[in-house]
Amino acid sequence: MSVNRSSVIRPKETIKKLLPALLLFIPSILSASDSVSVTTKTLAEIQIFPHHSAPATVISLNESLISAQLSARITQVAVRVGDTVKKNQLLVKLDCRDAKLIRQSNAARKQLAEKELARGNKLKLSSSIALSNLNQRQTELVQAQVAHQQANLQVERCSLKSPYHGVITERIAAVGSLAAPGSPMIRLVDIGRLELKASLSDHVTHSLMSATTLMFTAGGEKYPIKLRTVMPMLDPQSNNRSAHFDFIKSKPLTGTSGRIDWHENAHHIPANIIVERQGQLGIFVDKANIAKFVPLTNAQTGQDVATSLPAETQVIIDGRFGLKADDPIRVTNP
Repeated sequence: MSVNRSSVIRPKETIKKLLPALLLFIPSILSASDSVSVTTKTLAEIQIFPHHSAPATVISLNESLISAQLSARITQVAVRVGDTVKKNQLLVKLDCRDAKLIRQSNAARKQLAEKELARGNKLKLSSSIALSNLNQRQTELVQAQVAHQQANLQVERCSLKSPYHGVITERIAAVGSLAAPGSPMIRLVDIGRLELKASLSDHVTHSLMSATTLMFTAGGEKYPIKLRTVMPMLDPQSNNRSAHFDFIKSKPLTGTSGRIDWHENAHHIPANIIVERQGQLGIFVDKANIAKFVPLTNAQTGQDVATSLPAETQVIIDGRFGLKADDPIRVTNP
């Protein structure tokens, strides 16, 4: 039986032919064995916008102690505690007889001064009055007019009226009592002009000032609000800063307590993604299958940190704890 020599397998020749190709694969095989298996996610997938919440209370912009402005006996107290009053509604009425008599006297004085000045102007046409006498009559008229206006004010002050829409919280005046200038009559709280007040730690006020959506929640109801101001000082007792808010639409009752909620605008890296290398906090990112450590200068242990990294940054998730900077990696995302 004859054997075809060309069909006989020669091991040495085969190895010689395959050896160059095998040598090409060896580095990649060795590299694969040395690389670390990791998973990655884009920053956009893991970023968060931290939520903040703080207690707050609705307060009135006006709480007034309505007091008498003249001496007179109280003849009427028209309101009781808990009454809601409108602007210019009567609260307390004083005996106004003395003030009206004074007004009547000043009105007569004013009329006399007007007549004397008119007579002086007629005499001036015939040069029958000295200029000094005419000036004196003009001065007397002005004084009489001022006295009459003051008398009118005193009569108006006999009726104490509400300066705004509010609610009576305390009734001090009593019928028959003698009121003196400055005597408190009624305590009134404005229920139309309200604002929200909160006490906040200094480190969260920066995020509050940049927040676009703020909400006050109380009794299961939500009220949109907007920041009016943050006090540029710390309260010496609480070491917090006071923040004041305006209501955008509906308002709760004054004295209502609840919570303010807001989210930060800047995207943050979650605290559990952050690792520490050589005393620095940061994250590992994938750069062409190489683990690059990116320090986060503002990071604090256990806290989320704001970042300006691009949203498409490939952040290493699984396998990050065992990595060193510039380690070769093998991404095995599901």
